[in-house]
Amino acid sequence: MVAKMRELSLKTKLIVFICLFFCIPFLMISINWQQRSSRSIERIAVDYDKLLVGQIQDRLDTYFKDLANVISPLLVHPLVNQFIYLQPGDKYGIFSVGQQLQREVFPNVLFFRSEVASLSLVSSLGPVISSVSELDAAGRYPSIVDKLASDRSFQVLNVTQVNGRPTITAAQRIADRTLIEPQGVLVVDIYLDELTRFFGDMQLGQSGYIWIFGSDGEVIFHTDRGRIGRVLEPEARARFIGEGGYYLQDAKDGKKLVYFSRSALTGWNVVSEVPIRELSGDLLGLRNASALFMLLLVALALLAGGGASLSVTSPLLKLQRLMKRAESGDLNVAAPRNALYVEIDSLNQGFNRMMAELRRLIEVEHRAELREKEMQLQQKESMLRMMQSQINPHFLYNTLEVINSNAIVAKAWPISRMATALARIFRYSVNHAGGQIALRQELEHIRTYLSIHAERNPDFTLIWEVDESKAEHALAVGMILQPIVENAFIHGYDRHKESPDFIAIRGNEKESDYVVSIVDRGGGMDPAVMGKINDAFGRTEIDIEPARASGEAASGGIGIWNVHQRIRLTFGADYGVRVARSDSNGTTVEIRLPMASRGEQT
Repeated sequence: MVAKMRELSLKTKLIVFICLFFCIPFLMISINWQQRSSRSIERIAVDYDKLLVGQIQDRLDTYFKDLANVISPLLVHPLVNQFIYLQPGDKYGIFSVGQQLQREVFPNVLFFRSEVASLSLVSSLGPVISSVSELDAAGRYPSIVDKLASDRSFQVLNVTQVNGRPTITAAQRIADRTLIEPQGVLVVDIYLDELTRFFGDMQLGQSGYIWIFGSDGEVIFHTDRGRIGRVLEPEARARFIGEGGYYLQDAKDGKKLVYFSRSALTGWNVVSEVPIRELSGDLLGLRNASALFMLLLVALALLAGGGASLSVTSPLLKLQRLMKRAESGDLNVAAPRNALYVEIDSLNQGFNRMMAELRRLIEVEHRAELREKEMQLQQKESMLRMMQSQINPHFLYNTLEVINSNAIVAKAWPISRMATALARIFRYSVNHAGGQIALRQELEHIRTYLSIHAERNPDFTLIWEVDESKAEHALAVGMILQPIVENAFIHGYDRHKESPDFIAIRGNEKESDYVVSIVDRGGGMDPAVMGKINDAFGRTEIDIEPARASGEAASGGIGIWNVHQRIRLTFGADYGVRVARSDSNGTTVEIRLPMASRGEQT
């Protein structure tokens, strides 16, 4: 071998040397570089597609969860429960209850949800009510029931047409707790083009696109409108198995990267398709050009190839380092613009948009936590003001005891009764001013309080209609009834220059909760004021400013708004105060409280 090498000319040796030490290694390095670069780009592209598809999936899941929360109060609405038990022959009942549903229940969803095309309520007994067409809703009922899974209450079904526009149909079971079969179905149709706003502005390269199909293989969304509503072939569906993944697919202009993710809530598969050529750019051509230049001028080819390699791998590696910093918690990183490669620049800008969105979401969460802490501080400050307003209880008890003793000696029995009742009131206000107690204790306190009022006003009438057996198992917060009764005396009677001669206390169990009603026969309030108060009380967030702005929600001392706020902070947003009625014949204020089976027994 050595002898043969010696026989070769210098030119041949140089060629052999160049081939052995430059051409072949450079070619191998170029091939290896191209393969590794392609894998790196593919991995980053998969991560990027996974992020975008995940964002779309999360937005859709969040939307349908919010929609389920919006319609869930309708399921326990008295009119809905009344409707699903109506018999088909009860024409008047169906018409009457249906009209009430159209006026009082359906607008709560349709008015605030422009994307909702129609709302239908179908009873298993036959009656149907719909915001669009009862006949169409009745005809769809059997197919909707067949598609509803037995272990899921709220479910997103298929694509239909409402008013000539494609819509998504979602359904919610309405079931009697004592029965196995559902008693009805609440059907919601959502305009499909309204849902596309969640992902219509997302770009996948230059020609990439996103499409969605349901659990039954029906295409729900596609950039090609003609494919919407079609059902995928079994062999096509077989590629989308599991919770998510990706694969490469052959296409006319090369391979495509197909990534998919399945939602556990809706059963929908969100699929993204991006041509690989848009991800890899001109790397293959760059490799071939480098090999050609290497044959003509090795040195120049090496310089050109090396420079080209660095121009591609350097920004990718930098982007990879930025992603690792982001994984470590540094969300202020930003990828620079790349003027050489559009694909890499697109990846960099996509990474920057992702970081901006993460920072925004964290800021929103941070503000929510600050708001919650601020409300907790407001509650503590309110309790502190209450404690500061209390005087020495022992001094009051001793003084009232002396008054009671003197009244007994003088046989002034009304004074004795009032002193004894007043002592019980002071003792209760000191021991139970805040915190969770049994409703029975709060009812005993307000009865004592009204007994003093009866002593002062001989014409005073107290109507006591309380289901004691149910109240025994209800929960409450200390000092919530007295502020509302005082509010009735001040705003219901004194403001209208009327004598406070009547109060009714009623209580009974309603819908697994306990409702206490305080009724007066005063002058009532303006309907607009009542609407503002109930609007403030009905807000999900607990904020004291809207209630104060209403003009009637704060009434001195603890106040009716503080009563509402303390109940919601203790038991949750489902409970609190509501003005049920107010006119010239009087006012009824209702307090909804939980039963012990739904809270903690005191």
